[in-house]
Amino acid sequence: MDALWTPTVAWFTTTPLPAEVTARTRQLVLDTMACAIAGTRHEEVRRLGAVYSRTCPGEYAFPGQPSACAPSEAAALFTSAACWDEYCEGNEQARGRPGLHSVGLPVILGRSQGATVGDVLRAVALGYEVGARFGAALFTRQGFHVDGMWGTAAAAASAAAVMGLPEEQIVEAIGIAATTVLASQYLSVAQGATARNVYAARGVSGGFASALAASAGITAPTGATSAAIELLGRSDASAPFAEPGEFLLLDGYFKHWPGVRHAHYAVAAALQLRERLGGVPDDIGLAVHPAAVEYAGVRAPESMLQAQFSCTYAVAYALLFGTLDVKAFEPQALSHPRLRALEQRIDLTAGARASGRYARLSADGQEVFVDSIPGDPGRPITQAQTRSKALRLMTPQIGEAAAVELAEWVLGADLADPWRGMP
Repeated sequence: MDALWTPTVAWFTTTPLPAEVTARTRQLVLDTMACAIAGTRHEEVRRLGAVYSRTCPGEYAFPGQPSACAPSEAAALFTSAACWDEYCEGNEQARGRPGLHSVGLPVILGRSQGATVGDVLRAVALGYEVGARFGAALFTRQGFHVDGMWGTAAAAASAAAVMGLPEEQIVEAIGIAATTVLASQYLSVAQGATARNVYAARGVSGGFASALAASAGITAPTGATSAAIELLGRSDASAPFAEPGEFLLLDGYFKHWPGVRHAHYAVAAALQLRERLGGVPDDIGLAVHPAAVEYAGVRAPESMLQAQFSCTYAVAYALLFGTLDVKAFEPQALSHPRLRALEQRIDLTAGARASGRYARLSADGQEVFVDSIPGDPGRPITQAQTRSKALRLMTPQIGEAAAVELAEWVLGADLADPWRGMP
């Protein structure tokens, strides 16, 4: 047994969630579900769903899913769809997205397992804490992508919890997942290959398999998590495992704009500069924190994924259109001649300040500096803002009435209500 996780799991199996954690988990579930429902509009997602339905038939589905399939595949499709627009949550300490790996399985399995709303929320919160703590301790080596790595353990925890497994088997499930974590390549992002959007889905499928194995009495070796950290990265001494009862979930963020969050500081600066100038400047200087150049420095993007990881593209779009929404990464936007020309005129450099996230944008004698955006500490995205975002994302796919009903249910259903009552 990988006893590293015993205190965390023991806390979750014996202690009621504080009210603020329950509220934040509801917000996380709604935000992720909305991203997944919106993601079903993409042709690749719909084709993937059709393949799953044909080859792995079943009765499991989430709202907006075009066709039902087996539970593992339904959760995998949910997860791929949720990250397709690069609009879902994240946790800066974990340097990744623990919620993306923790929501799908409880949402999909909750109906068949006889779970209550409270059971599902607790399973999601446990998965998130496992993933965020694992991610905070594992500083991924250069060339790897975090999706599907430590998130496999998050998925295992959430699946085992919603299945109602006892404490010892939940711990075993996490340990089994730690022995089989994937080493996802960052190469897909650089080349715009949509394989990146199945990384987390594979982690979720692996987490479910780990939970099933634990339920059958399969055991994990002692020290599996520590071994994974040593093999796949390096331990970050500044980010030790949190104590039970401390919630990294409360430190996570929800996105105000789509695209990689490293670029959002530049987007905020662009919107301020546009308002100040009253138009679009010709030549622009953009200095951003060094990690933004490394992870969001794609120039002249040719695909949706490349554009989602391009600071200069995001700035050009915000300057030209006064916003940044999911339409920014659609093919018609990517081929917009004025947008492409403006992106090329932006001079991108790494800022001199090594710590923190920020952007400095200058043009026509004006300069804007931004080092705080919505979702940062002290500027949380409220539940009302998440509801508004969710309705914008869900309505085109399932209709306004269904979107409102689902949002109200996720945010307000009684904890004792059965999850199968989800609209």
